[in-house]
Amino acid sequence: MVNGEMQEPSLVLVSAAVVGGLALFLFGMGVMTDGLKGVAGARLRTVLARVGRSRRVGLGMGTVLGFLIHSSAATVMLVAFVNAGLLTS
Repeated sequence: MVNGEMQEPSLVLVSAAVVGGLALFLFGMGVMTDGLKGVAGARLRTVLARVGRSRRVGLGMGTVLGFLIHSSAATVMLVAFVNAGLLTS
């Protein structure tokens, strides 16, 4: 604070925060993908394949998950499943 006014953050600090946050997010995605491969593997793949056979069942499960889990968390999980090879894109 200078003279009772807050200073705006510099472009360098904002850029560093954005790049650092993105790097941390990508690292977390990698760790989660490796964990999913190790823990769930074939069992989760069969469950997801059963749910995904019918469009109606898939839509229903997606809707239920959307209500239960925040949509951004569901999106991150979907990307992690595709990265782990549990789902195909």
